[in-house]
Amino acid sequence: MQIAPPRRHLAPRSRRRNSAHTPAPLYTQRMSSTPWLQLGNRTLHLEELPALLERSRLLIPLFRRLLLEACIAGVAVSTDEQMAFQQRFLAQNGIDSTEKLQAWLQKTNLTEEQASRNILEALQLETYKNQRFGAEVEKIFLDTKEQRDRVVYSLLRVKEQAAARELHLRLEEGDATFTDLSQEHSAGPERETGGLIGPIAMGRLHPQLGELLRISKPGQLWHPMPIDDWWVIVRLDKKLPAQLDAAMETTIREECFEQWLKQQLDVLEQAYTQAASQTPRFEPPQPPMPALEAPPGPPPPPTPDLPTADLASSDPPSSDPPSSEPILSAPPPDASDEPDQPSPRRFWPFGG
Repeated sequence: MQIAPPRRHLAPRSRRRNSAHTPAPLYTQRMSSTPWLQLGNRTLHLEELPALLERSRLLIPLFRRLLLEACIAGVAVSTDEQMAFQQRFLAQNGIDSTEKLQAWLQKTNLTEEQASRNILEALQLETYKNQRFGAEVEKIFLDTKEQRDRVVYSLLRVKEQAAARELHLRLEEGDATFTDLSQEHSAGPERETGGLIGPIAMGRLHPQLGELLRISKPGQLWHPMPIDDWWVIVRLDKKLPAQLDAAMETTIREECFEQWLKQQLDVLEQAYTQAASQTPRFEPPQPPMPALEAPPGPPPPPTPDLPTADLASSDPPSSDPPSSEPILSAPPPDASDEPDQPSPRRFWPFGG
C-alpha cells in the first residue's frame, strides 16, 4: 500500500536543456497552494491539512475511519437484517417510546436519518467481521482457551516476608478470615474488596500468578511467595471454564478485527511518513511586507481574503493554477456524480 506524494510541477518541455555540456537548471521546489478555508485573517490551504491533522493527533483516527469505510463498502444487508439489528439496538439502549427516542436523539445530537445511517454502518461492519474472521473463531478459541478461562481468587500482599508468614499462619489455623486480613493488612487495591478478585481471564494475570492458579484446586491456600516487589498469599476460590458461546464468538471476532486493523494502520502510517519525507515543506503564501523607506501615507488596501498566485515565485508556470476561491464555497456536486451506497432504512417503530 502506497501513498503518493503531492504532484510537483515540472518545467515545460520547451524549457528543458538537453545539451550534454550544459547542466539542467535547478528549480526551487515549492508546492502549489490550494486555498480551502478562511478563518479570520488566516487562509488554510489543503496542503497544510496533513501536518495540521498530525499535530492535532487526528491523522491516525482519520486513517482508521477511512479503513472502516473501505471495509463496509459493498457489504450488502437485507431489509429484514436492518430491521432486526435496529430492534436489538433499541432494546439495548432501553428505547421503547417516542419520548425516549427523541431524548436519545437530542442527547447524541443526531437526527433520525443520521442515526439510521450509523446503525446501517454498524450492521455492515458486523457483517464484514463475520465474513472475514468467522471461519477462524473456533480454531482460535481452542488455541487460546486456557488463557480465556476465568478464575475468582483471594489475594493478600505485603512488603515484608515475616509479615506474610504470620498472616499465612493465621489463615491456616483459622484465627482470621481472608477478608478481615486483606482489609487490615493488604497493601494493594484488593483491600477494598476483602482480597476478592474476579472473575478475570487467566490471560490478564501476572504470568507467575496465572501459572499458580492454573495448577490450583478450589479452596487451595498457597504459602507466601515473592512476585515482583511483594510477598503474596493466594487462594483459588473458583474456576470458570471458557465456553464458545455467542458472546465469546463476538469477542474473538473483535480481537481479530482490531489486530488486523492495527496492522493496516501501521502500513498506512509508514507509507504516510515515507511520502511526507519526500515532499517539499509547504509554506503558505504570505502578503508582501511594506518597504521600510515608504513615506507615511494612507493605510494600504486590505489583503484579499484569498491570495492569488505568487508572481514572484521561481516555480515554472503551471497549466492548472490554484483557485483563488476556497473549496468550501464551491457548490456541492450533483447527486448523480456520487457512487452508489446502500440506503439506510428507517424502521423507527414510534419515531414517525
